Amino acid sequence: MDETEVIREGAAALGSSEVEVRRAETSSRLDAGELDAFATHLAHLPALDTATRAAIREDLQQDRYFIDHHAAEFDDVEVIKRLTREANGEAISADAFTAAMHPVRIGL
Repeated sequence: MDETEVIREGAAALGSSEVEVRRAETSSRLDAGELDAFATHLAHLPALDTATRAAIREDLQQDRYFIDHHAAEFDDVEVIKRLTREANGEAISADAFTAAMHPVRIGL
């Protein structure tokens, strides 16, 4: 979405933090049903977050590349340091990695 023209911006609460919400210009016109579905997702952000984490966790359990890449590339970042310490010599688990993720932006 960084390379797209943003039409509307806002924020939505998720726990004790906020997530950036953007509506970008599209080549096709969105109908009311699509906009209503997006609004429903935003109204139920904790459930969306839970479902998204479950899907990401499942993917990471099948393929560790994303975890291993970030652990190697960002080994000086505090969250990676913490996850590595907590893994106690083992590989960072998909559960721990997913739990440490924080949504930053939701876009349509």
